[in-house]
Amino acid sequence: MSGDSVFRFGPFTLDRRRRRLCKGETPIRLKPKEWELLCCLVDQRDRVLSKDELLDQLWPRQTVTEANLSQTVYAVRKALGESARQARWIETVPRLGYRFVASAPAGGRGTPSPESSTGAVPASARAAYERGRYCWRRFTTSSLKQALAFFDEALEAAPRFAEAHAWRSATWSALGNIGALSPRESAEHARRAADQAITIDDSLATGYEMRGVVELYFDWNFEAARRSFDKAIERDAGSANAHHLRANALAFCEEFEAAHADIEQAQALDPTSLITRTDAGLFHYLERDFEAAQTCLEAVLRQDPTFAHARVKLAHVLATRNQPADALRQCELAAEDLRDGVTGTHACMLGLAGRPDEARAMLSELIDDVSLRSADPYGMALAYLGLGEEDNALDALALALEYRSRNLVTLRSDPTWDALRSRGSFKELLASVAYR
Repeated sequence: MSGDSVFRFGPFTLDRRRRRLCKGETPIRLKPKEWELLCCLVDQRDRVLSKDELLDQLWPRQTVTEANLSQTVYAVRKALGESARQARWIETVPRLGYRFVASAPAGGRGTPSPESSTGAVPASARAAYERGRYCWRRFTTSSLKQALAFFDEALEAAPRFAEAHAWRSATWSALGNIGALSPRESAEHARRAADQAITIDDSLATGYEMRGVVELYFDWNFEAARRSFDKAIERDAGSANAHHLRANALAFCEEFEAAHADIEQAQALDPTSLITRTDAGLFHYLERDFEAAQTCLEAVLRQDPTFAHARVKLAHVLATRNQPADALRQCELAAEDLRDGVTGTHACMLGLAGRPDEARAMLSELIDDVSLRSADPYGMALAYLGLGEEDNALDALALALEYRSRNLVTLRSDPTWDALRSRGSFKELLASVAYR
């Protein structure tokens, strides 16, 4: 989304800060994906957006068809009082995609309002920002590094482009999330960029969302994270991401009733989000409603059988329900979508399924990965747990604590570690995570 908070075309006003589209003084109701599509087309109105590009931007890392996009375009056109045959604003470019064209007699090319607190954002900065968002959604090490380069390019042209600072923060956090950087390094950069976004534009919800991510996953400061997510929702009650993140903070502190309410709100705002539905299943798992967790995660996998994140969570649920062979099968199905298939969960399930030699071979790779690349030791702890080596599992968790593994945010209630809860060293670890 561009740095211009208000955009007018013909009789319409698109107000990002209030997340509202009006015709004159009359509000026009748009569903979340319809709103995102219109903003995307408006922000990149200088070019044609392909269907694949729009699918990737609106439904990142999700399996949807062109029918979803066509239906969303139809709904936006209907809201704007046009049709495909009489397109005044959204042009279909045969065999290419769609383009926003402000060609109506009522206003000609749309012009941004001077009301933006971030100031005018040059077209070059806006284009670099959108390329960065596109790369971010692919969520790989190489694409995230590309995203950083694009956000830096945008900020060189427009240093007070608040949303570019916010998504630069998101990119640094993501690099730590996937293990491309250590948590400490990624947190330092992510915090600085989020604070910069908030300093420039305190009304921007995204800045507070990204600051909350740092406070939750890197600082383990749950109360501070909740305050940041509260501020994000105050500024944009329609942000599915803010509701989702606040739900996580609540669930990790075992406030499950409030967490479920927030995650349901996030799903209502973005019904197609696989990660939101997966985390809803995680919440059931953390509160030990294993049947509900399994039902929820299996529903996600019916929507997208390749969504490895849900399969890994389902593996833990099945293991807890004394179905180690089925749990292992989930890991095997997920392996193609995970780095080399080498995960702590996979090794853990091999051990639980009575295949210790294979589990130890995978554990050896995990140990090498930790020693050579300073990777997260949490996977080692899972592997040792599956092999029944509780002392080694506790030692690996201590290393994960030193590493500041983001996986430790669920330690308070995660049933995976129930066999260790009575151990004094585990209680010391739990106290060190500091659920503030």
